[in-house]
Amino acid sequence: MNSPKLQKAKGPTARKRRTGKGAVSKLVAGDVLDEIRAQWIKSGRRGDFDFSELVLGITIVAQVMEREFNRYATSKFGMSPGDVRILLTLRRAQVPMRPTDLFKQLVITPGAITKQVDRLVARGFVSRAFNSKNKRGWHIVLTDAGQTITNQATSNDAMPTMWIVFNALTDAQRSKALRIMHLLVGKIQERIRHNPVD
Repeated sequence: MNSPKLQKAKGPTARKRRTGKGAVSKLVAGDVLDEIRAQWIKSGRRGDFDFSELVLGITIVAQVMEREFNRYATSKFGMSPGDVRILLTLRRAQVPMRPTDLFKQLVITPGAITKQVDRLVARGFVSRAFNSKNKRGWHIVLTDAGQTITNQATSNDAMPTMWIVFNALTDAQRSKALRIMHLLVGKIQERIRHNPVD
């Protein structure tokens, strides 16, 4: 939660207040992002801390989600969260998918997809089907057993903290958060398309 003092400030004056020497006394305790910003300012560093604060905020959210989802996937299904995400991706698509489509959506390497699909095939959660349009290609198909897993993996129990936080947001806050997330993800995908990574 952002400090009320910071929310009221706008424009150039706001940036000066947030990065100047007097900023520390204006920050409200209890927000880890404000606390870390204050520590940087107190250390004598100057500049715009918005980027670091944004990255840290996303990291904190991702770590909480990953920790809870990892615990849930391991204890409930004896699977890695990555394997469960493949099942969820197939469930969303509701059609067989090529391995290429999977690694593009999940932003992981083709080699990782192959290993994960092999594990899921061995457990009967997916199957490989011949791709009639490409004699050398295969489609990955979600089985009934895999669909049962996805039904459970989308419950509130998978990430309880995030569900509680998300449900506490107003409709306007949810819409704003989603708009910003769509913008960030879109920019990242555009960057990856022009500068592919391994």
